[in-house]
Amino acid sequence: MELLELIQDLFGLALGRIIRARELKLMRAAAGVNAAESLDDALEILAETCCFVADVAGTTVALWDEAFTSATIRAGAGTSLTLVGETIAAADNVSYCATQTARPVVPRIRGEEGLSERLARTSADRACVLSVPLLVNGAPRITFQIEWNTLQTVIETVPDGVIVSHHSEVSLNAAARRLLRLSPDDARPKLGELVIRRLDGTVADASDYPSRLCRATGREQSARLLVELGGENRIIDFKAAPMSGGFVELIRDVTDEHGEQTVTAHFLESLFDSLPVAAGVSDAVTGEVINVNRAFEQLLGFSGEELVGTRHPYPWWRAAESPFRWDAPAGPVNSVYRRKDGKPVPVELLPFLVRGADGAPARVVVLVSDLSERREFERQLVQSGKLAAIGELASGVAHEINNPLFAILGLVEFLLRDAEPGTKAHERLSRAGSARAPLRRPRPRRDRPAARNRHRDRPHAPAQGMRQARRGLAHAGRRERAAPWPDRLEGH
Repeated sequence: MELLELIQDLFGLALGRIIRARELKLMRAAAGVNAAESLDDALEILAETCCFVADVAGTTVALWDEAFTSATIRAGAGTSLTLVGETIAAADNVSYCATQTARPVVPRIRGEEGLSERLARTSADRACVLSVPLLVNGAPRITFQIEWNTLQTVIETVPDGVIVSHHSEVSLNAAARRLLRLSPDDARPKLGELVIRRLDGTVADASDYPSRLCRATGREQSARLLVELGGENRIIDFKAAPMSGGFVELIRDVTDEHGEQTVTAHFLESLFDSLPVAAGVSDAVTGEVINVNRAFEQLLGFSGEELVGTRHPYPWWRAAESPFRWDAPAGPVNSVYRRKDGKPVPVELLPFLVRGADGAPARVVVLVSDLSERREFERQLVQSGKLAAIGELASGVAHEINNPLFAILGLVEFLLRDAEPGTKAHERLSRAGSARAPLRRPRPRRDRPAARNRHRDRPHAPAQGMRQARRGLAHAGRRERAAPWPDRLEGH
């Protein structure tokens, strides 16, 4: 595109810059023209100078008759020197178009008419031709044709299709003709007859064509469209760039590439949606949610339609919570999300920053882990620790109580041995001794682990046994006080 624009402006401002850079050459050319003995000699000097200054393969100078019905090449330079004497008729060719418009003309790559047989044969080898009119007595009777043969080779060997549109002329290289199933002999391809659709199958309108948008906006435009070619649908990438008087468009068949991209995109989307961990993707600049997976929807109770498109502050965030800062140290972040029903959910966030091709932040991927079960387990673990501490304390207290209690019970056994059976004293001691109960440890609850017993080999005194011993001693004391004085003496 830049080369074509340079070609078109070569004899405008660009020519002035080149002339100033090669002032010596032009001064000699001007002196030669002034000293020329004939018009042909002057035109020959101009052709050679133009070929040197423009650094092109060849240059021809054509002189039209006063009626503009035909022209004769009067001078040439470079590869066009052998074309001197050939004729050009008033038809669809660059020289005649330049005389009619009085301005430089860039034609299509092929398809010029009204040329002599020799000119027609060499016309197919031209890469690009610029025709510049020269006013003689107010009429553009002289035209300069500048040819680039190197560009022809480049354009024809480019694997992508190239379409050049200049005013009403359209040119296509060999790759574009093959891609669009056009015959090489078709000088005027009817691109408007192509059936073009969007990727979803709907018929494309004018707003979908990059070439039309390019001409309307003056900016580069691109699109991927579905084109029916030879009875089959092909996916074509179009990219158009503006130039003076038209546009240049590159086309490429990406059917296979698009199929692979579609399969890859579908696989990645399925993989993302089936992740067991909740995940969300948002824009790194605006914070807008772009995509969430199924686990994210289940965690918050929102549907995907309700989540995609939302921006900070998000409906599931706390009001005082701020967005992620990428200049802060990376790592997990604990937070509390709020479900759609208002229930709080403790979560752990693990954000990842994805940068674009220019290195700027592009996307944010956040993995969200539900901490509800972990928090409940931690609470139960703390509760079990408390119960274990209480069990340890109870075991210590019971041990301190058991020591004097068993000393008393041991003394009762010794007194029973000395007391005579049938006496009041023996009866009271028997009742006190019968209060001895197996000292057992209470069974642990099944819903929580048992406290560790550091006194497993020592008897444990429950409160019930203590109460029974006290009741027995008290009852014996009351009966002793109620008996007559002689009976009490007999008991001793």
